[in-house]
Amino acid sequence: HADALPAGVLGRLVDAHDVLMTLAPLLEKRPWRASRGMDGREVRFEGGVWAPVSDADAHRMPKAEAQLWLAVLGLCTDGTVRRRYAFTDFRKATLVRLRKYLHEGTVDQIPPLVGLQRAIDELSLSETPAVEPRPAYILEQLPEIRDALLKQVTDWASLAHDQLETHFSASAEAKRAHAEQLAELYATPAVERLLAGPAGGGKGGAGGGANGGLSDGEHEVQISCWAIEGDGDGGGGGDDDD
Repeated sequence: HADALPAGVLGRLVDAHDVLMTLAPLLEKRPWRASRGMDGREVRFEGGVWAPVSDADAHRMPKAEAQLWLAVLGLCTDGTVRRRYAFTDFRKATLVRLRKYLHEGTVDQIPPLVGLQRAIDELSLSETPAVEPRPAYILEQLPEIRDALLKQVTDWASLAHDQLETHFSASAEAKRAHAEQLAELYATPAVERLLAGPAGGGKGGAGGGANGGLSDGEHEVQISCWAIEGDGDGGGGGDDDD
């Protein structure tokens, strides 16, 4: 899905961080596997703990390894990445070394890796392309609001605590206060004219209609207040129906 990514994200994956050259050595070293004990029994790091591997699971691929193979597959076979990525001699040699791990046991567990086999074979037979000179500048969209927040906010724990008590509070008092704020917002003349529409005095205006003389916004706020009051009564409104 590289073609759906913004140019800045793709540039960081391919150029700034060179994720492909980070994942390939991990597949070679496989740090989630180790041999321990006098018998050299294999243990694997899965689910946050090191655990011995049973004989039945000895040939099963760990989840972390499978995820890395799929990531390398996506980067090596995606047309957008291949057009942008400069396969130098070093990068080419690093990827070709992975070919010996793509044996029958690996491909049987992840059949799409056949495409990675083909891509590495083609890469090993192709000439190393000349590196094209790149411009000295990079045009990239930056998250200005996020960067500004990261620079200004230092105590994230206090900020999260305040938002939990205000914005994410589920108490009846907080809901009622929020409804009052909405009512004040919709009571302004500018909002009333906006809700009335270009014709002026439209549906829900002062002419009196199904909403009893209230604008649409005020009517919705009133309904919200009724719902909050009903919640605060603990469902007491059900007695009237009986």
